[in-house]
Amino acid sequence: MAEGIAKKIIAEKYTQAEIKVSSAGLNALNGSPASQNAIDVCSEIGIDLLEHRSRRINREIADNTDVFAVMTRSHLDFLRRCGVDPNKIIVLGNGIPDPFGGDVEVYRKCRDSLISEVENLLAKCARQGDRRQKNG
Repeated sequence: MAEGIAKKIIAEKYTQAEIKVSSAGLNALNGSPASQNAIDVCSEIGIDLLEHRSRRINREIADNTDVFAVMTRSHLDFLRRCGVDPNKIIVLGNGIPDPFGGDVEVYRKCRDSLISEVENLLAKCARQGDRRQKNG
């Protein structure tokens, strides 16, 4: 959901910014579709997850990522144990519970939390990009 939300926000607000996003899961099975509840609640706000396929984080992804936005402190701890620089990891908000296995309302709550936190993160990334362009 976070990737779809981020891409929508970028398309609406940051068309001139050079921000690339992608998602990878810690326990994801490569090639799995999004859950039906995720598809449904994202569809409600104009995000199509029907073609989304999961991928598991790996060393190549970790080495080529500037910022990791994670939902929980346990995700942060996992990435740190895998050798990811903790300065590259941001926990969204005070943590957003994983909705996996929850009903559609749990997914809506997660989606809405993600919208708010992803908007904040993208604004910060865009500001930092603007500063780099002015100084570079």
